Amino acid sequence: NPSDNKAWIDLDEYNTMVNHFVTNGYAVFDCNGYDNTWLGVNFWGAPKGIEAWRKAYDYITDNYNVETSFSLFGFSMGGLTACSLMMNGFPNIKCAILASPVLDLEKCWEDGQTAFMQAGYGMTTSYDPNIIGGSDPTKHLVTINNIEYCIPKMPPIKIWYGSTEQGIAVNKSYAQRLVNAIQASGGFAVYREVAGAGHEICYGGNSNCNLEYYYWVNRFNDNYYN
Repeated sequence: NPSDNKAWIDLDEYNTMVNHFVTNGYAVFDCNGYDNTWLGVNFWGAPKGIEAWRKAYDYITDNYNVETSFSLFGFSMGGLTACSLMMNGFPNIKCAILASPVLDLEKCWEDGQTAFMQAGYGMTTSYDPNIIGGSDPTKHLVTINNIEYCIPKMPPIKIWYGSTEQGIAVNKSYAQRLVNAIQASGGFAVYREVAGAGHEICYGGNSNCNLEYYYWVNRFNDNYYN
């Protein structure tokens, strides 16, 4: 965050949220970009960032005693990463949490993220959907007889948004659209709007949401019930 020169990992509330999972038996890893430059961590779902995530996952599952199946947590810009993994067939995803997610890449461009998207996707002076391709979650939706469907089979997914959330890229209507499309396709998707909350819910700034995230993950954890 350039306004206070802090990364997610430096925020006390973020670490409180992560530690709640760790102290309850979960292994957690966070891969926020393809390098440590400001452009590298703001990759907006670009393939280089997805590749970095997959390498981190492979390294951890190859070298540590953890399950290969996992729960996915995508917050803010990470909503694009999470959707790319789910919609492009990454295996072993038990369930997904999306907190204040970005879900429409064209709106990111309109929201002033042009420099980051030019670096991540190689675009020049205008938004090019052909370059973006399957990295845009909305491109995996199709309308048939006035009903929108989600083409890929999705794991159970729940999306949280604060009622005061603002911004072009983080627009609640996109989350509702995705949930409706997944439901229409026979999948399990839930939309939850948190009264009085804003973007802070995505990095641990709302203690009630932190508990809800934990309870959602537990619903799909076999070991929790054994």
